[in-house]
Amino acid sequence: MKFYVLFSFLSPSFIGVVRNRLPKIAGIQKPEPVFGWALAIGLLSVVMAHPQTATSTADDAIEKEIRKLEQDQVNYLLQDNVDAMQKHWDPKCMVNNPFNKIVKISEGPIRQGSLTYSSFVRNVEQVLIHGTTVVVMGTETVVPKGISPDAGQTIRRRFTNVWMKKANRWLMIGRHANMVCEK
Repeated sequence: MKFYVLFSFLSPSFIGVVRNRLPKIAGIQKPEPVFGWALAIGLLSVVMAHPQTATSTADDAIEKEIRKLEQDQVNYLLQDNVDAMQKHWDPKCMVNNPFNKIVKISEGPIRQGSLTYSSFVRNVEQVLIHGTTVVVMGTETVVPKGISPDAGQTIRRRFTNVWMKKANRWLMIGRHANMVCEK
């Protein structure tokens, strides 16, 4: 039924209305013969673009959920609640951390308690959705505390987090963070 509705405006009667009445309304005295077809094809392309809104709506929902998970990770980190963070990590998740080391996230300095923060602001700049995989990129401004390296200093860095939907849950499967050199 939908396709019938979509293409019904290409019927000869619709084309006749478009060719004969619309130009007069628009102030065109003698329309070109292709005017009706051109307008109908233009309308068709607008109508055919409509199905993308369903995908956009689904992607918008995914992006909203991922952005919430990203902020939850920051909140848990500031509360020193690594157990809550780990619930959203895939067991095989790897991190290329700001100390130029690649480690399993579950064995890294955050899990060990040797890297904690008094301030952590994450600015998500891009969320790229590819089905059940999402790539998040942006900047972070952090202030380590306690026994953490660079405690008390403000550090700016760029990050990339990769999420994958597994067993109906979004889990972080990879992360890269590097310090931004000051000019």
